[in-house]
Amino acid sequence: MYNRITVYRLSECIPRSLILRRLLMNKKLCQRCKKEKSVFEFCKDNSRKDGLHVYCKSCKNEIGKKTLKTLKLEVLKKYGVNCQCCGENRIEFLSIDHINGDGAQERRRLDITAGSHFYYWLRNNNYPNGYRVLCHNCNSSLGFYGYCPHKAPSNKAWSGLVESGRDLPAEVVVVENREPA
Repeated sequence: MYNRITVYRLSECIPRSLILRRLLMNKKLCQRCKKEKSVFEFCKDNSRKDGLHVYCKSCKNEIGKKTLKTLKLEVLKKYGVNCQCCGENRIEFLSIDHINGDGAQERRRLDITAGSHFYYWLRNNNYPNGYRVLCHNCNSSLGFYGYCPHKAPSNKAWSGLVESGRDLPAEVVVVENREPA
């Protein structure tokens, strides 16, 4: 990462100081955890004189996780903290669903990947209508099968397979033939 040419250029810009000596020794002090770590444990940051971020990668990741968790909680508070289908309330299981089912097209149109970018977009656009909170199970079922098992008749997806004579996965057959305890 640092060769002699890079160190030479740094010494032209920065007077001999503690920062330069640490870089020459391949060490840098993290401003958050206050530990001296290898320069390879820091992300690049071209806006800094030494070319490295002020926080080490582990501190930067920790800050990012807290920020995203806070953002997700903020978005869920605006749209509701329970799955609108089954009532699930554990934050880890909840997601935002496009009511019209056009999520992929909208993300392509807005050039939003998913997850945190989508949450930032919702916040920056004042939490527009057309979205709801669903757990990942209900959201996936709606996307793949067009219905949610909590709202559909029992075993709707599998009953069509049985009537058509197609083979069912073994675990479904076992569940279907299980006697109530």
